Amino acid sequence: MSLLLPAEAELFQSLPAEQQQKMIADMSLADLLRLDADFEFWAHKGQLAPQAEGWRVWLMMAGRGFGKTRAGAEWIHRLAMTGGKRIALVGATIDEARAIMVEGVSGLLSIAGQRRVKVKWEPGCKRLIWPRGSVAELFAGESPDGLRGPEHDFAWCDELIDLLVAGSVEPAATTAPPPSPAIGTLYRIAANGASGAFAGEEGKLAGWTEGGWRFVAPVEGMRLTERGSGLELAFRNGAWASGSLRASEVVIGGQTVVGARQLSVADPAGGTVIDAQGRLAVTQILAALRAHGLIES
Repeated sequence: MSLLLPAEAELFQSLPAEQQQKMIADMSLADLLRLDADFEFWAHKGQLAPQAEGWRVWLMMAGRGFGKTRAGAEWIHRLAMTGGKRIALVGATIDEARAIMVEGVSGLLSIAGQRRVKVKWEPGCKRLIWPRGSVAELFAGESPDGLRGPEHDFAWCDELIDLLVAGSVEPAATTAPPPSPAIGTLYRIAANGASGAFAGEEGKLAGWTEGGWRFVAPVEGMRLTERGSGLELAFRNGAWASGSLRASEVVIGGQTVVGARQLSVADPAGGTVIDAQGRLAVTQILAALRAHGLIES
């Protein structure tokens, strides 16, 4: 909750800089500390959670210095203080989640300390416990299977998700990292023979971020777009399939235009009157339908 009333904050922000400085100069140390901790007062709109109802994903795509970690920690702390919440904290690795999201300058322990809220941090169990019973657990994006069992009310995913939301991956699998990757570029690491920074990460996805390489193991059903061709890549049965679409039907404008494969249709034969050109056209149409898999051969 904001330490200043909305009307007070709006009035302060509307004042000339000289008057703002005078008001701050007249504040006691305690008031200054409270004002400094009032995140909603200082935050810009991009750091505040959406006000609309019914949203499910809040994606913050911004560069270094935007305040993403502070915004995430403030949001999680506010949710946790409502009591009884189960929260997932997902970093690229457990070590990074701990160093940035929990123990960092803008992390959860720092935010709680500014508000004089005693949060219990259990490094061995990889969890934080708030006074009102909310619990946050740490998970690694490089091991997504860890998230399959536990259920959570909310999740904060740091840096990793940007690469995989509508992810666009380089077309060919590679064994070695490129010399000058662009931030946000995603690569598939070959199943064997990886070297350099990719050594030991065979078969994973590698994304270059401001914090260096991030690795994610693909899971069944994951979908990406192949850069350049625009073809869809789908991870099925432990391998990537390119350009293959699976569906029970294709619907356009509310009408089914392609459905399940139909039974075979025999080529024209017999008859007392034979139209050679008509028979040839029908044969070619049947051949095309078979080639496209729309009817059985």
